[in-house]
Amino acid sequence: MIDLGANCGNSYMKLNKMHTHQMKKRKFDISYLFEWNPRIIRLYLNKLAETDKGVILVPNPAWGVDMNMTFYTDKRDEHKDDEAYLKQYPCTSTKVNTYNSPEDSGGMLKNYGRSGTPVEVQAVGFPGWFVKQDIKPNDLIYLKIDIEGAECSVLDAWMDMGLTCTVQEYYIEWHDFFT
Repeated sequence: MIDLGANCGNSYMKLNKMHTHQMKKRKFDISYLFEWNPRIIRLYLNKLAETDKGVILVPNPAWGVDMNMTFYTDKRDEHKDDEAYLKQYPCTSTKVNTYNSPEDSGGMLKNYGRSGTPVEVQAVGFPGWFVKQDIKPNDLIYLKIDIEGAECSVLDAWMDMGLTCTVQEYYIEWHDFFT
């Protein structure tokens, strides 16, 4: 499984559960979780990676090409200490767009009403990253994309490289920020 925009790991947990129970298959052997937000990585994803050795964190946003970018934290959460943040966002839901996961924890839009502190990040060109992985023709790949407007950048580059058919199931949340 590859999760572009892992957030607190709730989609990973939902897809892993679905894959294990409904499809009567074992857990994913390896899951790559892409997330740019250092606070989310520290509070949620590091713990997930410690308990599940098949989880590999990629602490970068996915994009169509490698490039430096500026993202912005959510100014509504900047004053919260970690305890208050975890209390507000317990990340217990496997539903999409609930207020108990930090899905709106920031993003790449400077003039967005909630834009807070800028964070310089190195975006990973997802298609280039993908071809460097040791993926075999028979590997079952699930690709979840929820990257707040960068879906078209990633998918355009993905299709240009002819990689579309390498994934068995896509889960995409579309945003219209850059379309």
